[in-house]
Amino acid sequence: MRHVTLLIVAAFSLLAAVAAKAQTPFTYQGELSSDGTLATGTYDFRFRLFDARENGSQFGSTLCSDNLSISAGRFTVTLDFGLGIFDGGNRFLEIEVRSDAGLGCADDTDFTILSRRQELTAVPNASFAQNAATATTAITANFAQNAATATNATSLNGQSPSFYQNAANLTGTLPDTRLSTNVARLNSNQTFTGLLNFTNPGNTFTGNGAGLTNINGANIAAGTIARSSLSADVQSGLGTPVPDASFAGSVATGTGPISVAVSGSFAYVVNEGSNTLQVFNISNPATPTLAGSVATGGGPRGVAVSGSFAYVVSTISNFLGVFNVSNPAAPTFVGAVATASGPTSVAVSGSFAYVARSSSHTLQVFNISNPAAPTLAGSVATGFTPRAVAGSGSFAYVVNSASNTLQIFNMSNPATPTLAGSVATGLEPISVAVAGSFAYVVNFDSNTLQVFDISNPATPALAGSAATGLEPISVAVSGSSVYVANKRSNTLQVFNIVNPALPTLTATVPTSLSPSAVAASGSAACVTNISLASLDVFKIMSGVGFGAPLASSSLTGVNASALTSLNASNITTGTLADSRLSSNIALKNAANAFTSTGVTSFAGNVGIGTTTPSSQFSLQAVSAGATQIALTGGPATGGAIPPRTWSIQSSDVNGPLNQITGSFQIVDRTAIASRLLIDTNGNVGIGTTAPSQRLTVAGNMNVTGSIAKGGGSFKIDHPLDPENKYLYHSFVESPDMMNIYNGEATTDAAGYAVITLPEYFQALNRDFRYQLTVIDDDDQTDVIVWAKVVRRIGAEAANTFTIRTFRPNVTVSWQVTGVRKDAWAEKNRIPNTVDKPAAEKGTSLHPEAFDKPATQRVYSPAAQTLSPGK
Repeated sequence: MRHVTLLIVAAFSLLAAVAAKAQTPFTYQGELSSDGTLATGTYDFRFRLFDARENGSQFGSTLCSDNLSISAGRFTVTLDFGLGIFDGGNRFLEIEVRSDAGLGCADDTDFTILSRRQELTAVPNASFAQNAATATTAITANFAQNAATATNATSLNGQSPSFYQNAANLTGTLPDTRLSTNVARLNSNQTFTGLLNFTNPGNTFTGNGAGLTNINGANIAAGTIARSSLSADVQSGLGTPVPDASFAGSVATGTGPISVAVSGSFAYVVNEGSNTLQVFNISNPATPTLAGSVATGGGPRGVAVSGSFAYVVSTISNFLGVFNVSNPAAPTFVGAVATASGPTSVAVSGSFAYVARSSSHTLQVFNISNPAAPTLAGSVATGFTPRAVAGSGSFAYVVNSASNTLQIFNMSNPATPTLAGSVATGLEPISVAVAGSFAYVVNFDSNTLQVFDISNPATPALAGSAATGLEPISVAVSGSSVYVANKRSNTLQVFNIVNPALPTLTATVPTSLSPSAVAASGSAACVTNISLASLDVFKIMSGVGFGAPLASSSLTGVNASALTSLNASNITTGTLADSRLSSNIALKNAANAFTSTGVTSFAGNVGIGTTTPSSQFSLQAVSAGATQIALTGGPATGGAIPPRTWSIQSSDVNGPLNQITGSFQIVDRTAIASRLLIDTNGNVGIGTTAPSQRLTVAGNMNVTGSIAKGGGSFKIDHPLDPENKYLYHSFVESPDMMNIYNGEATTDAAGYAVITLPEYFQALNRDFRYQLTVIDDDDQTDVIVWAKVVRRIGAEAANTFTIRTFRPNVTVSWQVTGVRKDAWAEKNRIPNTVDKPAAEKGTSLHPEAFDKPATQRVYSPAAQTLSPGK
């Protein structure tokens, strides 16, 4: 619509006078013309209100009048911009119009803004006077908010509205009934659902605190805990701190117990002298008992347990052995893999075992996803003389006793472990344990326990340290305590690590002679002793002691950061942040690598590239022409076979590898070539992307079975016009599997000729048939020359037959046929006449040859239609 103009602003009228309830609509009349002609028809209008003729700010919402009928240019609409819009200020009306095309108001298509906004003056602004229902005169109605002459103005003390909008000007008391239900009352019970912070140390609380959680025991400054509320493991008594561990019992081991691991109610000990792995039941720490034993390789030095398997490294046999301990009474050897020389320590994390080798200064990584057949995955150089290794998540932690370092290795790619970070330790670090964001190291020569912050593996840093007994030989972590076995002082020390920066000694208990290793879990700590060939079991206590009260205290919030061994099943609200999840958890918003060699199954439909999979597996390309399934071979072995990439794709656009839109292809992406294609007509192309028949093969074809066909021919470029024509010849058919042999022979002076067939002829054929034709160039002689077979095939010699002619030196064209008798042919004779299967009766291979419709074809399109989702 061109040159649309609003010719006349006819009238404004207020639809409702001042009443008890405010009314704000008004009537707008106008006259519309198009190219100088008064408009007639159906139009859409949009109305907006501004405070300036140009630019300015919009007031109220946009109003729409759809499908408005106009006759001779005249129209009338009712507009209502709502309360508070007309307050005495300038208001300008902007109008947009278009011919009705069935579009909604929100669609801007074809709207034309009529030139110059229309100023709204007295009548619409009169709605402002609705707020002055008690005004004495209409003259002051536009300013009724400040109307000093209003009838009730004296009751308002002549104040402006802003005076009564300021709470500071209020006096008196609001009754409780006028307050929100979220306002706390002093005279009734209250439930606080938000976070409360009490910062005044003088606060006091009474009542029932049973619902409080995450209470920090360090802030308990007064009162007494009833004995009935204490654990049975807590000893009673005042004034003397209770040790965190006490000797419970001991049991004899094999010769030279060198390493121990604890899992559940069992301790696993390897004996360097007697070459055994022993399993001890420690469910009753006071009476540990031998459950079972199994022979290891020579000189076992380290043991780790994960699930139902124990992993042992042996320094004489130089191997990593795997033992099934699911039945502790009968542990069994299940598999092994050779290590390099000098394995001294082993740790397990997920599907991998880490082995430290002190003599060759390396860390080896073994894949143990199949415990019966562990395999070497990778290796990396360490510092000098790695003595111990620990694993946690995607990292391995190694202490090197000669170079006095703690090294952290990134194991996210086990085939190529890399050094992430390193930090100096005390003298001769000999054992390491990891828990959370800290690593705990004991130093044999400097008699210290060191705590390292490993939250950033690239920059491990010393967080705290404490003195130990003489020659600390092994360290273990359980809960909020660290356990150190001291070889020379024959002691087990317990350190509190609630604050890792300040490890605090809480107990020192004697062990048997020459402790060699310590392991702790749950309520027990186990120590092996080489000199007495024994396993000591210590009961871990609660560690409750009674000391002087704190000088002052304050309740400043709820902090559970010091709590350990929390039960995840008690988490009932909130959401764990992604950063708190294990690296083995798959995230929907991140790339995920599934490294397990086990079986991953999905019960429902799986979609890749689509959120609405319609089948058990639905794959949709993310962009036009994108590869849908890519298959890449493994790395080359010996350089003989390079890796190759293939793709399976449904083509949606034409391109170098998508020649036919909608086709299905198998593509060799390394060679950038389509190897197999099915077009939308069902034609299959092998070696070509333009199949013209149901099967088009560009190149040779080898068939190991039989071919059933309606007809056959060769197709070649026509010898006389190869660029413009093809030449076809039909196949020769026979009811038998027949072979044909032919040639020419000339008889000798006596009229005989011996014809030699291929050496395999009689082995391949049977049921021979002969044809002889005399070729006589002497057309002048009327004598008839005959030829005959006088000795059949094989009569005198294998694969030969003899012919004779009436006179000598005659040329004979011969042909011999035979029926195949090879092993495959004997087993796979092609029948001549067979009944059609029941499902194919009443149909034909070629119904058009019998003047019947195509629907009677055996393999008709209807018979090949698949139901949805199949």
